[in-house]
Amino acid sequence: HFDRFSEGVEIPVRTSSVSFPRGLANISGRVLRGYDLQLDENVVAMWNMDESENESVYDFGSSATTLSATDTRWLKKFDCPAGVGGLRFNGNSSKLQSATTVDLAFEPTATMTVMMWVYLFDHASNVPFLVRGNDSNLNYALLIDSGVVKFGFNDSQLRACTSTIPIDAWTHVAVQIDGPDV
Repeated sequence: HFDRFSEGVEIPVRTSSVSFPRGLANISGRVLRGYDLQLDENVVAMWNMDESENESVYDFGSSATTLSATDTRWLKKFDCPAGVGGLRFNGNSSKLQSATTVDLAFEPTATMTVMMWVYLFDHASNVPFLVRGNDSNLNYALLIDSGVVKFGFNDSQLRACTSTIPIDAWTHVAVQIDGPDV
């Protein structure tokens, strides 16, 4: 018997923009989790860049630092060497940034590994791929200069690898830092 319920009252619904925390489903039901993640307690930051929508890139490591994308384009699974998506940077104004990166600060005596997949369209000079700091206070930087990976802390001299990254091919780049040795 329906006589025990109150009469229906219309509830107005309006749409709004919503930011989803990492690991939660978005409105379409897609879960914003890194594809095939394998984390251990030593992972400080991991951005799979497989969200495939919006301007946020979620960190699934312990720092939980969400990055905001500017002038980038999402790639679909068929454009990427691994995972379900990725980001394309234009080489000029594209960037990912965060207002806070306290958990991502490392000293030159740190032991850490930085890894990423890159696809170069040309061998441009001094293209930054990972920078922590700003013009007046640099903590560390990884850049690719004419196809050569370089890494350095603070304002010290950048260390370069011995091989050149190919053009028009996905390449896995890994930099291992063990104190003063890169």
